[in-house]
Amino acid sequence: YLPHFKRCVVEAAAASVMSAYNKLNGTYCGEHRELLTTILRDDWGFTIVMIEHDMRVVRDVSDRVVVLDHGVPIAQGSYDEVSTNPDVIEAYLGRPAEGQG
Repeated sequence: YLPHFKRCVVEAAAASVMSAYNKLNGTYCGEHRELLTTILRDDWGFTIVMIEHDMRVVRDVSDRVVVLDHGVPIAQGSYDEVSTNPDVIEAYLGRPAEGQG
């Protein structure tokens, strides 16, 4: 399918591509590192914009991460920087209960 996909996307000069829930070699396209980073980003020159809550996927495909809390940016940087940011942890996991850390 890749040659046909490339013809539709690259040769037709598509401005964007939306991921699919279909699987490619057993992995969902939106989680497929080779498809997202090697093919779309590196080979075909696309910028990847991802809205994702599965942090393994974010970690595996991102060079830069921007974290939003109710639409407001609260952190940006590498995955390692934002995943250890106290504001990000509080926004997504909540505050520890009183007396629990």
